[in-house]
Amino acid sequence: MSTEHKKTKNGYQVRSRVAYHNCLIIAPDGTELAYCDEKKEHYYLSHGLATSIEMNGLRAIKLNFEPKSKSVEKEFLFPRNNVCAVCGKKDELTKHHIVPYNYRVNFPIEIKSKNSYDIVALCTEHHAEYERKADKFKKELAGEFGVKFQDEKMDEETFNKKRAKGAAKTLLLYEKNIPIDRKPILIADIKKFLGRLPTQEDILKLCETEKKKAREINDHGKLICDKLKSIDEINDFIIRWRQHFLKVMNPQYMPKDWKVDRKFSVPKDLNLSPENV
Repeated sequence: MSTEHKKTKNGYQVRSRVAYHNCLIIAPDGTELAYCDEKKEHYYLSHGLATSIEMNGLRAIKLNFEPKSKSVEKEFLFPRNNVCAVCGKKDELTKHHIVPYNYRVNFPIEIKSKNSYDIVALCTEHHAEYERKADKFKKELAGEFGVKFQDEKMDEETFNKKRAKGAAKTLLLYEKNIPIDRKPILIADIKKFLGRLPTQEDILKLCETEKKKAREINDHGKLICDKLKSIDEINDFIIRWRQHFLKVMNPQYMPKDWKVDRKFSVPKDLNLSPENV
């Protein structure tokens, strides 16, 4: 398996290869389960858990075991375009979440688990352009919901700290599985923030502060999401972000099976109280 190296442009991680691998996972009886990335495809094949096949002109793997669940919402199962959703550009692509992270992180797990539905590929130029427009929309929403808007733009130091924390977490949790040429890159990200080579203690401290800082950054999003009292209100909020993206960017290359009014369903007895989100 080849490793995808990412570079940074305009503050976004640029994918040197395709944004979406679009490998379909199929159950032994032919049930289509999900699309996966190259890393997961390699894992299944290398561990003898699946067989590589072709289905409808797409890459696919057929599982050699019966999955625990085949409960798949077919309307959420479709391949993604490896072009900028706005202009069709095929290189310098990033992955963009139409619903910003500071809201998504506060949704119930039944909704968060379906976040991939609203991810599209954008070139760095259109990604940066939309983020500026999204910031304006966030301020409008904050006023509408009666909460104080917290500007989440990162200066260079904050960006470097975020990269260092991500690298530290990867080193701590996946050290044995990190490719040999990837580890020096992760250490370099931490060194850039600390100004020196990191110790094991540095790595542990960066991981410990990650969750606490995330809560601080997402206060504005949480205050708004706390006011969404039902699944219908959450769905309406998500649809408003989709409508905003379509209105201000006029994307010409959205996935053909993506629908602006698609709603997520959750168990009827789901408790939407804050402690369960």
